[in-house]
Amino acid sequence: MKNENESGSAGHIGPVQSVAVSPEGRYVLSAGEDGTIRVWDVYSGTELQCLRGHAQRVNALSVSADGRYLLAGDAGGSLALWDLETGSERYTLTGHNQRVNSVALAPSGLYAVSGSADKTLKVWDVELGREVRTLAGHTGEVGSVALTPEGRYAISGSGDNDIRVWDLERGETVRTLTGHGRAVRAVAVTPDGQRLVSASADGTLRIWDLNLGTELLTLRGHTGEVLAVAASPDGRQIVSGGDKTVRVWDGESGLEICSLSGHEGEVRSVAFGSDGRRVVSGSADGTVRIWDVDSGRTERILGVAAVGTPLLEAARRGHAEVVELLGPSRHSDVSETPFEGTAEDEDRSQARGDLGEAMALLREEERICREVGYKEGLGRSLRNQARILQARGDLDEAAAALREEERICRELGDKEGLGRSLRNLARILQARGDVDEAMALLREEKQFCPEHDTVDCTVFAPPEARVGESILVQVFAHVPERASEAQQTAVMIDEEAEFRGVTSLDTEIARGSKLTFEIVLHDLTVHDPVRDLTWRCRTQSVQFEVSVPVGFHPQTVVGRVLVSQDTVPIGQVLFKLKVVAESASADTNSKVTGEIARYRKAFISYASRDRPEVLKRVSMLTAVGVEYFQDVLSLDPGDRWAQKLYQHIDQSDVLFLFWSKAARKSKWVRREWRYALKHKGEDFICPVIIEGPPPPKPPRELAHLHFSDKVLYFMHEA
Repeated sequence: MKNENESGSAGHIGPVQSVAVSPEGRYVLSAGEDGTIRVWDVYSGTELQCLRGHAQRVNALSVSADGRYLLAGDAGGSLALWDLETGSERYTLTGHNQRVNSVALAPSGLYAVSGSADKTLKVWDVELGREVRTLAGHTGEVGSVALTPEGRYAISGSGDNDIRVWDLERGETVRTLTGHGRAVRAVAVTPDGQRLVSASADGTLRIWDLNLGTELLTLRGHTGEVLAVAASPDGRQIVSGGDKTVRVWDGESGLEICSLSGHEGEVRSVAFGSDGRRVVSGSADGTVRIWDVDSGRTERILGVAAVGTPLLEAARRGHAEVVELLGPSRHSDVSETPFEGTAEDEDRSQARGDLGEAMALLREEERICREVGYKEGLGRSLRNQARILQARGDLDEAAAALREEERICRELGDKEGLGRSLRNLARILQARGDVDEAMALLREEKQFCPEHDTVDCTVFAPPEARVGESILVQVFAHVPERASEAQQTAVMIDEEAEFRGVTSLDTEIARGSKLTFEIVLHDLTVHDPVRDLTWRCRTQSVQFEVSVPVGFHPQTVVGRVLVSQDTVPIGQVLFKLKVVAESASADTNSKVTGEIARYRKAFISYASRDRPEVLKRVSMLTAVGVEYFQDVLSLDPGDRWAQKLYQHIDQSDVLFLFWSKAARKSKWVRREWRYALKHKGEDFICPVIIEGPPPPKPPRELAHLHFSDKVLYFMHEA
C-alpha cells in the first residue's frame, strides 16, 4: 500500500456510497458520490490514497481475498479493477447499460459478479478482463449481489422484492426466496455459507437457510428503509444500516445487541472489521465512521474535517443536486452527447428543454467547486456547461469553458482528461469553422492517447431466421489475436451463432474511441438498430435483436452493419441472412459469410450552398484514415462534371451524400447519387444529414437508406 495522500483533502465531498475493509483489517476503503475511492488507515484515521478514474459516483466496492486488488462499480455502468499496491487502474469492464449497484469478487480472485439497475447480473473473468455471462431473470433493478464462500453460487436482491440464488456454472436460477414486501436493498452470506441475510426497503432484515430456502428470522428495529447489511467474520453477528443508525444483531437469536448513533445522514453501507470487534459505516453525511461494538461508541471518524463546515456542507448539497439532475448512466441509450468520453449523460433538465435551469445549477456547482478547491468537480462542471452551451448555439462560450477544463487537466496532470478535453474542444472549434486549429488539437490529443490498437470487427449470426421469430446478430470488436475468444463468447451468448465475416478497421484505434454500429436489414424489424461501445483493448460486442414479421416472404436478405469511429462512418459489413418459412427445417449446412469493406476513399456529394458546412465535416475524415478527393470541394458542381468526376465515384469506396434542402434541389447532386446507385449500388451511398431533425425528405429511390438515423448526423454535433 502506497503511503501517500494523493488527494490533499479531508475526505469525500458528498455522500459515501460504499465501504469495505481490507482482509487483514488495516485499511478502510470508501467510495463516494464525488467519484473517488479513498483508502484510510484504521489506526490513525489518515487518508493514504485517493483513487481517481471513475467519472461518476462509485456505488460499490469489493476487495480481493489477498488484499491486492479492489473492484469498483460506478453509476455509469462500468467496473474498474484497481491495484492497491500501485494505486493504478488495471482495466475497466463495460457491459451494463445502467448503473452498477453492487460487485463481489470471488474468493479465488478469478472472477467477479456485478448487479445493475439494468436488471441483470454479469459474471466477469478477472484475469482476462472480459464478460463471461449475463444472468437475466429479475424484473426490477439488481440492488445487491453476494457470493457463497466456495464461489459456486451468487445471490442477488432486486427491486422486484425477490432474492435469487444463481448457479454460476449453469448460468441459471436454482432458487427464488420471497417474503419481503418491498425492494431488497442488500444481501450478505455468512462465512459458513449456511445462511443468508437480506435487507429491504420494507424496514426489515430477514435471515434465510440457504440450503432449504426457508426464512428463519425477521429482524425489526429500523424506522425506515434498511440499505446495508454485513455478517461478522465468525457469522455470529449481523450489522445493518439505513436510517441514521447502525444496528448490530445477534445472528442466532435475532436480538438487537446495540444501536450506534452519530451519523447525520442515512447509512448507505456497512462492513465488519477483520476481528469482528469493529464496524465501519459510510453515510450520506459524507463521513466514514469506525465503531467499537463492545462499547457502542464511535472510535474514529474519517473525513471529520468536512463535518460542520458550512461551505463543504453547501458543496455536498450542490454536488448532490447537480449529480441527481445529470442522471445515472453514461451508457444511457437516450444520450446524444456530442462529447466522446463525457462522464455524465444528457442533463435531465436539458432533455426537458430547461436549459436555463440546468445552466443555473451548473453555475452554482462551479462556484462551490471553486470555493472549496475541488478541481476535478470544477472540470466536470465546465464540461457539462460546454455541452449545454453548445446545445444553445453558444459555441464561443462553450469553447471557453473547455479551454478552462483543459487548463485544469494540465494542472492535475490528468492525461486522460486532457486528451478528452482536447478532443471535445476540437469538435467545438470544428463546428465553429476553425478547422485548422481543430486539427492541431487533435494532433496534440494523440500524444495523450498513446495507446492505439489494430481492431477487427467480426459479425456472428445464425445462418437462418424463421418467419415470425427473432434472432440475435452480434458484432464484436477485438484485436486480431483474440478472434477465437470472440467466437467462443458469441457462441456462449447464442449457441446458434456462426461466423459471418471479419474486417480490420485498417487504422489504429485510440483507446477511449467510440465505435458505433448500425444494422440495416430492409423489411425486417431491428430493435434498437444503433449501438456503440468504447474501445478499451478488450474483446467487446454489441447485440441486435432482429425479428422477421409474420407474412414475410422467405428469401435471402442482405444485411449491412455500418461502422463509425467517433461518429465518423469508416466502413461497413455486408452479410446474408436466409429467411425460411415458419415450418422449414433447419439448414445445418448453411455457412454463408459476408463481404466486408473498410472505407479508404470517399466521394463527397453536396450542394454548393452547403460548402461551408461540408468543409467543417469532411476535414475530420482524415482523423480516422479516410481519404477524399480534395478538388471536389474547390470546384463548383457544374465544373465538377466537366472534370469527368464519374471516375472518382468509380474509384471510391463510399459516396457521402450530404443531404439538405439545397442538395434535394440540386440537379448535380441528383446526377451523382443516381450514377452511384446505378453503377455501385445502394450500399455504396451513405447519407449525411446536415439539416434537421427532421431531415429533408429523401428521394424516392433512396427512401429506405435511413435518412433519419442519429449515427448519420456525423460531425453535426461535434
